[in-house]
Amino acid sequence: MVLGVYYLTDFYDHRTPQYKTEEEWRNKPNTGLFPNIESVLDSYDNGEIFVKDKIILHYNNETIETMVGRVIFNSILPERIRFINMKLKNKDIKKLLSMIFDEYDMQTTVHIADDIKDFGFKYATLGSTSVNILDMKVPKEKEEELRK
Repeated sequence: MVLGVYYLTDFYDHRTPQYKTEEEWRNKPNTGLFPNIESVLDSYDNGEIFVKDKIILHYNNETIETMVGRVIFNSILPERIRFINMKLKNKDIKKLLSMIFDEYDMQTTVHIADDIKDFGFKYATLGSTSVNILDMKVPKEKEEELRK
């Protein structure tokens, strides 16, 4: 689940590997200018833009330089919590849910956590994110622990 949220909110795009850092990404050309979240979602659903495309979004009288994936993620957040414009990792998701709980109620928090879970699994699959056995670090004490 966390991998899918990370994929949605991370700037790195395999189509443009020359942008390796967030600072370099900021120099990447914009794909489009959008007046609201709904127009971004419509363009994405129609295949006109992609998850990793850099865009300009007008939201709450602000101009935000962001990416399509971050807009998709923010579309499930409650209005008073939007707009999270950063790469989200495990601890960030925990902090976000804590903010939602502080601002809203338990029922809303549970609903949003469920939506985040669904989006996470969906976009981990769409992003072809996987974990390889070679990615795992095996502790030196493993053999000893298994013998116990």
